[in-house]
Amino acid sequence: MTRAVLAAVVLALAATVGCSDDSGPEATRAASTTVQFTGADSQRFCALDTALRRDFGNVEAGAPADEKAATYQRALGALNEMEAAASDEIRATVHTLRTTLEATLPALAAVGFDPTKLDPQTFARASAPEVSAANERLGAYERQVCGRQ
Repeated sequence: MTRAVLAAVVLALAATVGCSDDSGPEATRAASTTVQFTGADSQRFCALDTALRRDFGNVEAGAPADEKAATYQRALGALNEMEAAASDEIRATVHTLRTTLEATLPALAAVGFDPTKLDPQTFARASAPEVSAANERLGAYERQVCGRQ
């Protein structure tokens, strides 16, 4: 696991479901990074995305489970807002990431919000090809439209 979603998403997702290594199919990575976005109506989305990354980036790996739980709940709320604010060109991507985090939260809570302790089935669902592709697509959008480095 070398890359984050909420890092991406989001860093929230990153720790949970957005982690991926670079072993995914080249076609998936190429398709998600060569898309050209228009960036229409992106100001609110980009502001929410930046806030989510900042918030999640401040959580320490060794933080107490209740602090992590609160952060994941805030991340889920932020993803809901991002989905509502997203333009058509990125909405389905955010939906995939949001529903993945939402579905993974109960399993994360059960293991004290330590994604390394997720059972193999939950981890597989959270790191499925469509989730990795959504993570890559969001990253491309963030770089092209939101100016993230």
